[in-house]
Amino acid sequence: MDIDCDGANHSAGKCANDPSGQPILAFDDRLQGYNVGLRHLDAHIHPYVVFGNDDGNPSFKPESHGVQSLSVMAVVCNGQLVSSLQSQNDFACREGFADDSFT
Repeated sequence: MDIDCDGANHSAGKCANDPSGQPILAFDDRLQGYNVGLRHLDAHIHPYVVFGNDDGNPSFKPESHGVQSLSVMAVVCNGQLVSSLQSQNDFACREGFADDSFT
């Protein structure tokens, strides 16, 4: 599993040396629509996973199985159950992603 640092503060903390960090996530527009005062998720605070690979081969589209964007997800990490948000789909990658708050 790859650690993802995208979102707010994408170049801070453990992510300071990650040149692939991006300030936005694919579902930021939907997050802002909830009017909770957040423009972007912060990988250091908000647990999220990247789930799905729309353009992969084989592809997996969570929406086709009833998983909506920003759904609460359950992740088992080091034998512990952790709740998380689904933050975006990866478009071609076959590996999983989680954010820095999982480490």
